[in-house]
This record gives sequence, C-alpha cells and structure tokens, in this order.
Amino acid sequence: MSWVGVGVAVIGTGLNIGSKLYSGAQAGKVDNRAAQRRARGIAVEERALSGREFGAAMTGLQSNFDLGMKGAGLKAGQSLTSLSQSMSGAYSKSGFATSGQIAQQGVTGKKNVWDSFNLKQEGMQSTLNLGRERASISQQKSLGAIEQRLQGRLDQISMTPDTFWEGFWGTSNGEVG
Repeated sequence: MSWVGVGVAVIGTGLNIGSKLYSGAQAGKVDNRAAQRRARGIAVEERALSGREFGAAMTGLQSNFDLGMKGAGLKAGQSLTSLSQSMSGAYSKSGFATSGQIAQQGVTGKKNVWDSFNLKQEGMQSTLNLGRERASISQQKSLGAIEQRLQGRLDQISMTPDTFWEGFWGTSNGEVG
C-alpha cells in the first residue's frame, strides 16, 4: 500500500469520525419529549375539532327533523281545516239522506290526513336515525385516523436520535415517553 492510499484512508476515517461527532452533537439538540408532547397536543386539538364537527352534524340533523315535523304538522292542520270547510259546505247543501255519506267521507278524509302525517313522521324519523348513524360512523373513522396519525408521529419521534451517543452511532433507543 502506498503512502497516498494510507493518506486517503486516514482522511476518510477522520471525515467519518467528524461526521459522527457532528451527528452526535446535533442529536443532543433534539428534544424528543417536547416533540411527543406537541404531537399529543395536536391529537387533542384534532379530537376536539372532530367532536365539534359531530355536534354540528347532530344539531343540523335535529334541526332538519324539527322543521320537517313542523311542516308536516302544518300541512296536516291545513288539510283538516280544508276538509272541515268542505264538509260544512256539503252539509249545508245536502239533505238528511246524504248527510251520512258526507260524514263517512269526512271520517275517511281525516283518516287519510293522519295516515299521511304518520307516514311523513316515520320517514323523517328514519332519515334522522340514518343521519345519526352516518355521523357516528364518520366520527369513529375520524378518531381512528387521528389515533393512527398520532401513533405514526410518536413512532417517528422515538426513532430520532436524541442523545450524543445515539447520534454518534446513528441509532435510537426507540423509547417513547
């Protein structure tokens, strides 16, 4: 081996040791515990936002249901009023012979109004329940994604060298505090 080869080997070894010393010094500047606290803080904020989003969805669903019920109730009331007025007019124009038939039409008309109202009510209740279930599933997915991101961040942080020797050797103890 020539002196040039020995010189190159010595310089290469010196650069490698210098690089390791630099990496060790840089690792000493890393604060994994603070990074972990920040990651957990972000997850708490994300969970709170998910809760607010869920609450808003539930409020919107309930509001739509309430408005639909009011609308159905008003429609039923208008239909009953109209039916009552029609029956009054029919009674005044008819004789005794047709009054039973008019009364039966009124009973049938009222039953139809209430059947329609009940059907609308059941449909709105079903829509409300479905919306609640969808919102719940969406929130569970959101919380799962938040937890997955947090765990990924903590894993990444734990693999970052944070002591001189971890930086020097290019390893991390992988401990998560």
